[in-house]
Amino acid sequence: SPAALPGILTASSDMSHHLWSVWTGSTGEAVQTFAWYDVTAALSPMGERLLTAGAFDTGDTVKMRDTSTGEILRNFTTNHHGNVVSAVFSPTGEYVLAATCGPGINEGSMVMWSASTGEVLKSFTGHKGRVRSAVFS
Repeated sequence: SPAALPGILTASSDMSHHLWSVWTGSTGEAVQTFAWYDVTAALSPMGERLLTAGAFDTGDTVKMRDTSTGEILRNFTTNHHGNVVSAVFSPTGEYVLAATCGPGINEGSMVMWSASTGEVLKSFTGHKGRVRSAVFS
């Protein structure tokens, strides 16, 4: 199955996302390819869902997708906190965290949502520059 773990998800400037298997015996070829122009990608801890974000037309939205089909399961919007430059699941998969750039030249923040409901749980501000990435411990 495309969601078999461990896996690697990549986002490329060629307007594609590839899901790679790292199982022993893998040929090294992508097991699933999607045609989305988003600049960041992340897998959920169990690999059944993935996040994409940062497209030019929907830069303030993180899309949670089904790994097998690519279907959008939920959209998370930053509510004018700027363009998403990275998005990750928490280690349990319960939360989604996005780092944003802008809207001003020296502004950046993070937004955290419930992965199951899409509710914004917290916004983190205070950087005096653009936030490039954010991760959970």
